[in-house]
Amino acid sequence: MKTTEKAQTPTEKDFGAYARKLFDDGVAAPVIAGLLRDGCFDRIAELVALAPLNGSQGFAACGENFYESKRLSECDRRIKIYVSECERAGIAEREYISVIIAAQGRKKGALALWRSGANKYITSRARDDFDFVCDCIDKYDKKYAGYSILFDVSPQRAAKRLVNKLLCEKHIDKASIRDVLMDYPHISNELIAMYDGADAKTRAEIAKLLKVYKNDKLVDSFLTDTVSKDGSKTVRGVLAPARKYSDNGVRLFEGMMISQSPIPVAMFYELSRSSDSVRDVADRIFFYRITDSHKEVLTFDDGKFFDLSDRETELGQGDDLYVLHPLVTPEYARDILNYGVEQPFLQLRRPVYKIKADERTFVDHLTGTMIDRDVFDKNAKRIGFVFASKRNDSHADGDAVLYTAGDHAVMVKCDLPTSARTAGCGRISFLRASDIIKIKRSVYVRDCKPVSLRELSPVTYSELAYAVHRLFGVE
Repeated sequence: MKTTEKAQTPTEKDFGAYARKLFDDGVAAPVIAGLLRDGCFDRIAELVALAPLNGSQGFAACGENFYESKRLSECDRRIKIYVSECERAGIAEREYISVIIAAQGRKKGALALWRSGANKYITSRARDDFDFVCDCIDKYDKKYAGYSILFDVSPQRAAKRLVNKLLCEKHIDKASIRDVLMDYPHISNELIAMYDGADAKTRAEIAKLLKVYKNDKLVDSFLTDTVSKDGSKTVRGVLAPARKYSDNGVRLFEGMMISQSPIPVAMFYELSRSSDSVRDVADRIFFYRITDSHKEVLTFDDGKFFDLSDRETELGQGDDLYVLHPLVTPEYARDILNYGVEQPFLQLRRPVYKIKADERTFVDHLTGTMIDRDVFDKNAKRIGFVFASKRNDSHADGDAVLYTAGDHAVMVKCDLPTSARTAGCGRISFLRASDIIKIKRSVYVRDCKPVSLRELSPVTYSELAYAVHRLFGVE
């Protein structure tokens, strides 16, 4: 068996003795070079972890004398040993730094133990040669997380480099760059200054990035007063992207009922003709349209609309169609709530929650509720809760889950101890959906200010409360 293959074998019974012999015999360098070539980064960390740190050999490998080496942490000495062995094998820094960059973002595995030392190494090298480290991070870190270190070294240069990537480069993960930049809101001033002199494509990219800082009053004002009135449809479309309608009938119509958002009649007919699911669900639920401030409840059957007296009703192609919710059912149609219609989702018999005079009633009722963690996770996925993304170890949004209904969302801070298989309900607050920052699949709630229950519509409050009750199994 070749030496490198032996180092890669996870079932090696006496890997410790084997690794120490490599260093004692002075032949560890070619093995590390082979592991680096094959991308076995964690195996490199395991191998270097068994290098002798005491005695003249260990200190020599670090390139330090006895007293200098003693001042280094064990993590720092491991990295120095790794660098020393790579240089002995004739590997250029541009290649061996890939392992160090990988360690900086690793949270588990043998390489994660190098993390603090990797941060120090990258910081030190960035102070010596900033562009070199930037080039290496661009090459080896496709999520650009390593730039968080570069911002500590030179925030202006790091920001300028990332912004230029966003505005000029193609085929890169721009969402990850926006994810990194969101921690540096001062960049928004430079972006606003660049906006007027840029072409439409660049303005659209600037607008996308500014949305990351939309909770800043200056940025929000700029997006409202300038970007939303831009002559380019592409730029305006960044703030108000075209709505996409699902061809899954239950998902489409239940979502419309929860948010009380309408669908144009023309779009409804198009979907019902092209999707059996949409047509089947539409046949078994109730709709309404608004005419002269009057809600007209409607049913749909065989491609036609009917009122509650079974008279066919003509709807204009430009009319808006809503899905009826129990709380917005007009008085003349209240009897339909007692109908025993078998529906594809809870509509007529949907539980409703009304806003109490005391805003604390709903919160206090659920706070402290405990549930099995597996059940909690299944409920969250089934209902549509999402976890708030954590920025990093020093700034995290915590274990919070969010559920959106219409223009608002409910956020539940959860107690999710790693040592127990339970989930507890903590603080509950309500947010404006427009304040929540979304970058691809990541959802951030930083700088979102809670709103009063008085700001919520009856349907929105009912749906948010219903979601939280279902999440903790107390329907």
